[in-house]
Amino acid sequence: MEVENGCEDGTCGYGICDNEISCYLVGDDCFLANLLEAEESVFHDKQLMEATQAIREILAKIPEDKKGRKLSFINAKPGLLLAWVDHNGEGFREVKSKEIITHESDKEKIAAVLKLKR
Repeated sequence: MEVENGCEDGTCGYGICDNEISCYLVGDDCFLANLLEAEESVFHDKQLMEATQAIREILAKIPEDKKGRKLSFINAKPGLLLAWVDHNGEGFREVKSKEIITHESDKEKIAAVLKLKR
């Protein structure tokens, strides 16, 4: 089974197969781990500005992945998971297992394949 994947701007869907996460063109539940900064406002106060800066500093200290994957946030329903994701379009082209878990799968399957803690 051939799978269409790859994204242009780092925002995509995702699929998990054979212990690899790769992006899909369809969807927006996966995005590069780029936390944006904003000016102070009612909904983004000084406390959140400081937290944002601290998180950005932590993310910046993470070395690049030797396999070329990109540090990303994936919507793992009901929260975000920091993960290494293949965003270069060279992810799993030939599916080795019978099932691909995608961003559209039910939350129990996503939780199981990502080994989320409860």
